[in-house]
Amino acid sequence: MGSMLPVHVIMFLPAIVVGMFGGVLGATFTVLNMRIVKHRSFIISLVHRSTTKKFLRMLEPIVIMVRAAFAFITTQSVVAEKSRDTRHYYSEMLFCIKSKKVPN
Repeated sequence: MGSMLPVHVIMFLPAIVVGMFGGVLGATFTVLNMRIVKHRSFIISLVHRSTTKKFLRMLEPIVIMVRAAFAFITTQSVVAEKSRDTRHYYSEMLFCIKSKKVPN
């Protein structure tokens, strides 16, 4: 039994894996964010009028907010639909158990 690792060393392995995963996700987020900022700067530099630049800078967060709201509403509708199907299934099962009927 001298070749086995102590338990406290084995417990750190999942923490190391999670830390590595978080580091990769953080690096990916940073790279993608820098590309987006570079692309935004390029698009805004193509516009020469000051008022249009200000309008584009104001419009960008509004577009992001609408897209996020749409994604949230879509996700909630999918979850609600699954929840309704599941509730119907479980209520039918409960009814069969109480009445001792066999479902079709």
